[in-house]
Amino acid sequence: MTTREKSWLHKAASNGTPLPLKRLLGATFAGFQKHLLRFNRSLFFSNDLRMRIYRWLGIKADKHSIIWCGAHINHPKLIQIGENSIVGPRTVMLSQGGIVIGKNVNISGFSFIISQEHNVSSPSLETTLATVKIDDFAWLATNVTILPGVHVGKGALVAAGAVVTKDVPPHTVVGGNPARKIGMRAETFSYSTKDDKGLKWL
Repeated sequence: MTTREKSWLHKAASNGTPLPLKRLLGATFAGFQKHLLRFNRSLFFSNDLRMRIYRWLGIKADKHSIIWCGAHINHPKLIQIGENSIVGPRTVMLSQGGIVIGKNVNISGFSFIISQEHNVSSPSLETTLATVKIDDFAWLATNVTILPGVHVGKGALVAAGAVVTKDVPPHTVVGGNPARKIGMRAETFSYSTKDDKGLKWL
């Protein structure tokens, strides 16, 4: 994964800047980022421009990775996406706890990847965070929900509509709510999710 330099607003708010100005600059950047995220998820005519904006906002996306239009993202800097991976249309990524996606991963549309939740046992209903990891060649079919802290292993497949509450071992097929093992996939893979037309992997 590549690392990004801080934006000019972050640099301006570095040591030596008065605290009220730091707060103003921070609030300005946060507001701008929020509106840019909303604009970018509607940017349907150019995958390249959309990904350039996402990278500028802090998503660590390797080459040929695509987030299709309609995605809802709250913390772009806490998302990593490996080479050739596809995130389908209108997928929700609540990434405050971190989301790490490997290479050649296919996440079909209308899915939910959640790395944050409320602690129902807490009097203050505090937010708890747990990183979601999705390894190389995993496939999440349409309308899947991945809950905080889940690790989807290499080559695993999550069937459409499944709710994943526990780790999925490599090459395992799971489905249902809560998701349970229903089969196995191949041990090795020779395909790449990269498709120049952008139609094969949705």
